Amino acid sequence: MATLLADQPLLSSFDTSACGSTSVVPDPFVSTSGAAHDLAPRELVPSRLLLMTHSRLLWFDVESLSTSLLLEERDSRFRGAFAADHGRSLVTLATPGTGPPFRESLFIEVALSTGDVLRRVQAEATFDGHEAVRYGDRVYVVSTGSGAINVYDVGSLALVRRHALWRRRDHINTVALTPSTMLVLLHGLRRAPSEVQIVERSGHMSAGRLPAVGNSSHGLAYWRGELLTLDSDGGIAVHGGVAYFGLSPPQRRLLRKRVNSTLVALELASGAELWRRPLPTHGLLNLIAHPSYLSALAPPGTIPLAAKAMRRGAAPRAMPATERIVSLGPVDVTELRALTADLWGGSHSWLHLFPGLPNYGKTQRWRVLFPAWRRFSAALLPLLDELFGRRLGLGPEYRNRLLRVQMNRMPRGADIARHQDRGFYATTAHRYHIPVLIPKCIRFSHVRQRAEGEAGQEAWQEIPFKEGEAFEVNNRIPHRVTQTGPYERVTLIVDLLDGPVDATVDIEPGCASWFDAACYKGGTAASRNASL
Repeated sequence: MATLLADQPLLSSFDTSACGSTSVVPDPFVSTSGAAHDLAPRELVPSRLLLMTHSRLLWFDVESLSTSLLLEERDSRFRGAFAADHGRSLVTLATPGTGPPFRESLFIEVALSTGDVLRRVQAEATFDGHEAVRYGDRVYVVSTGSGAINVYDVGSLALVRRHALWRRRDHINTVALTPSTMLVLLHGLRRAPSEVQIVERSGHMSAGRLPAVGNSSHGLAYWRGELLTLDSDGGIAVHGGVAYFGLSPPQRRLLRKRVNSTLVALELASGAELWRRPLPTHGLLNLIAHPSYLSALAPPGTIPLAAKAMRRGAAPRAMPATERIVSLGPVDVTELRALTADLWGGSHSWLHLFPGLPNYGKTQRWRVLFPAWRRFSAALLPLLDELFGRRLGLGPEYRNRLLRVQMNRMPRGADIARHQDRGFYATTAHRYHIPVLIPKCIRFSHVRQRAEGEAGQEAWQEIPFKEGEAFEVNNRIPHRVTQTGPYERVTLIVDLLDGPVDATVDIEPGCASWFDAACYKGGTAASRNASL
């Protein structure tokens, strides 16, 4: 087993050499072998591993050292799994073991309570699939036969895009994910040492490589700042400071369905082997899934608006964490990120897609659709539907509650000084941040309750601010943003009301002011009630 020091800059798609200081919040790291520093709350799961073999899905209880069968299909090689949204089923990636070569792999959804197969979906464009890793609303699948990482929607399992950057002979077999990068393990097929290549998750640019990480290596786990990979066939998972990996007797490829593998537990701190357990795998052990990775995302909450009814300038009172920041988990910002880079060429620091106009005419709450909304809505609405319609369970009605949608750009070297938001939108709407382009030099922090005996007038706490990791924040608490490098930051900011807006008006392109009645479609603002 090879152990590698994970050089932190390589886990980001942005250069940090020019940063005066960097974020102290670790990046999330998600792989089948374990989820480290995950920012999104997850439902608790039993301490059991999922073993994926050439014919079986097996649960292994790490306390009783016993196994139980979830699914058996003699013609399937199971190589990847992820939890469905509700946590009642699991989706596995299966590659047919017989038949014509280069058959597409399958997604198979299995009920956790009964083991019944709920659906089978062809994994379009995935050949000889070796792993499937869920990150937020996307599933990243290793298509070894075509040398690509294919990305699928987690609900429909439809193909969204492909990263076809490798060759079949590279034999890519493992992927791990951070907010901005993919770490892809190249097996080497015994012609060369294995290596890890690091690629931007939202594009195709290389962010670095880790050469010579063993021979014929599989799996990527994170432990105490290091990456671990198994220097042989089989899977690896790290749980509670213990590495679990499989051992199989030497065999020819055609006999891989007939062997039974042994599971080994190794204490990482001491290097001591704890035990070996022969298991009825009925085939080669391919992957081991960690309990934290298989956990379902917990439904996000919201910050009570009453928590925002504090006087401007008042010291933050002791309040529960859920009244300061609530994580919604990761969401795919790839399309929005690309559109921002292509269309936003001006020097202004913000781009209103639509702002809310409180008490317009002193009686109603209006919102205005700027022409930019029409340019961005195709990329924005799927993202907003995912966050507010599905995760918060608001359905399509959330669109009538959107008060403000704004793209905010922080220029190179710029800071946002300490401030508290005020006014109608700050006290009557929920404030959400969806980071789109976030360099490591950015630090977003807010004032926290000072501990007893702690020196200084104010104590600050950094808010996790990672690309694609959406969250709600209490913007009535004093906060600030510092930038210590020559980079830009782009964030999508959304204000969501508890109820619908009174009216929506649509501004014609080229208007200089939203108060100019001639700018509105239909002649006047009052005569137009537009829809999204």
